[in-house]
Amino acid sequence: MNELERTDKTMSSRTIAELTGKQHFIVMRDIRNMEDAYVEVFGAEYKFVLGSYADGNGQLRPEFLLTKSQTLFVVSGYNSVVRAKVQQRWEHLEATRRSAQVALPSRKEMALMILQAEEELEQANETIALQAPKVEFVEEVFEAPDLLSVGAVAKLLGTGQNRLFKQLRERRILKSNNEPYQTFVERGYFKTKGTKVGNAQFPKVVSQTMVTTRGIAWIRLNLFMTNQ
Repeated sequence: MNELERTDKTMSSRTIAELTGKQHFIVMRDIRNMEDAYVEVFGAEYKFVLGSYADGNGQLRPEFLLTKSQTLFVVSGYNSVVRAKVQQRWEHLEATRRSAQVALPSRKEMALMILQAEEELEQANETIALQAPKVEFVEEVFEAPDLLSVGAVAKLLGTGQNRLFKQLRERRILKSNNEPYQTFVERGYFKTKGTKVGNAQFPKVVSQTMVTTRGIAWIRLNLFMTNQ
């Protein structure tokens, strides 16, 4: 047992002197006078431990370090109030030590905790992997302009422009001329804008169907996620 462990479970003769109101040298004398009787009953391995402390001048002075049993034996000859004070101090020390102790898990409990943590980490990684395509899609839509052509949306969704136009027509979202029905315009999924074509001498304005960012998410949910 090292010094720290030994002193942590003992009471010094200086503390006994403080509690009893006696001078330290008198307590040291009492301890020496009673040691032989205690050792005779409990055995030589229970001799009182003599330690030391540094006084105010840095000088090393002797002191005894007594166990609870030894302490109560020494003060047994003192008056009842003194014995009660020493008993109270020991109970306080023991309560403090119990509250300071941390219950460490057993090796089996530690192994179970590690396995549980590994399972939770694995589940988290699987969730991240499943959500990765959705996250990437949201990031791409967030970074996209407010309006995208059907061709750009098709590329974003991983399909072809003509195929997407066909799907939208079959679902009666777009008309035969690829313009959106008014219902879907009012919902904020599509807009139409005029685009000039031809040369400067004979310009021609044609209507082009554009998809909003809200419409991109709606198309993906209704045309692609339902087929998975």
